[in-house]
Amino acid sequence: TRRPDGALRFFASALLVLTLIQLGLGAAARHFEHVAFIHSHAGFALFVLIAGLMTAFRAIGKHKDERILRKLGHGTLHTLVLQVLLGVASLVLVLVNRTSDPPSEVIVTTAHQLVGAMLLGMAVLMFAWTRKLVAPGRLNAM
Repeated sequence: TRRPDGALRFFASALLVLTLIQLGLGAAARHFEHVAFIHSHAGFALFVLIAGLMTAFRAIGKHKDERILRKLGHGTLHTLVLQVLLGVASLVLVLVNRTSDPPSEVIVTTAHQLVGAMLLGMAVLMFAWTRKLVAPGRLNAM
């Protein structure tokens, strides 16, 4: 068997923890609508982005022979890119429309929340797989 990849385990752990913190900041920003929460959520996104990129690129580049890790790496990367794009669009729409909630803002911010949940799911899967908490035969068939 292969020796566990300590760096990937660290990055996957960091991604999971940082994504959970970011989720809390995002919930506070959405529910309290205070500019400090919005800025904290936007600023903290950089840490999630870095952890996500490190996790994704490590899984894609170092684990070419492990199909599931490559797929999780690509999924994490694509989800991150989409999340950043939606996050920027949400931030612009929220800061521009301070007095109302037009349908475009509701749709984009809700999509951002949905993709954030998908990113959390990717982080959980990557965390579980790097610790072999998931039976190899179950996910390798994907």
